[in-house]
Amino acid sequence: MTITTSSATALVPTESPSKYLQQLCKHWAHNLQVEFTPRTGR
Repeated sequence: MTITTSSATALVPTESPSKYLQQLCKHWAHNLQVEFTPRTGR
């Protein structure tokens, strides 16, 4: 069995970047291990 890791980067101007980052991290946390700070998400 082979496990691969995918990665994507996007730069999207928004008035509430931290809010959207938190929403995305919470969404992905259901299936993936995520880390969130107000400035970064992994």
